[in-house]
Amino acid sequence: MENKNGQDLRPIDGKLIDSQLLKEVNDCGYNYKNYLQIGAISKQDKVLIPVLLKHLKLLKSPQWKQIVVRSLGVRGFYDATETLLEEFHSSDNNSYKWTIGATIDNIKDKRYEDEYIKIINDKKNGTSRQMFVWLLGRLKSAKAIDSFINLLDDEDINGHIIVAMKYYKNKDLIPYIEPFLNHEKAWIRREAKKAISKLEK
Repeated sequence: MENKNGQDLRPIDGKLIDSQLLKEVNDCGYNYKNYLQIGAISKQDKVLIPVLLKHLKLLKSPQWKQIVVRSLGVRGFYDATETLLEEFHSSDNNSYKWTIGATIDNIKDKRYEDEYIKIINDKKNGTSRQMFVWLLGRLKSAKAIDSFINLLDDEDINGHIIVAMKYYKNKDLIPYIEPFLNHEKAWIRREAKKAISKLEK
């Protein structure tokens, strides 16, 4: 794990998480022994959001950043959404961007609905869009439906779009899903069947 200058970032970031981040978290009234315990925080732990966001900016490697990002994946952690979106747009690491999407999906912040739609419409974001698709579905975003329909030929996210569509009480979506009953991927066929069954009720 090297940066553009060939420097190994693991010792630096690992030390930052193990010492500074852990100390600042415990200064907030916790007694964690290692950074892995920070991942078990809940909605009662909003006091930690500024600390986690501060260290997210300090860390350099996407692999270490993901540890902090996952810790922020708590429903209602709205104060983290803006920074997470900034991280998403500033990164070219698909795995890291996917993790950010999964975290924002857990947070479920409706305020950035338009931003999520822009993200899924930008094909350069590849598979990192998948969890944003799910989020828009769970939010029952009416604005996202046209994008979902237009992106059904996108192999990076079309299976996730099928899953998202089942959250809408809209039988008009069924004809768009039906072709996927014969998709080459078994999991997409299964999701298409489940989505149609749910929309028919």
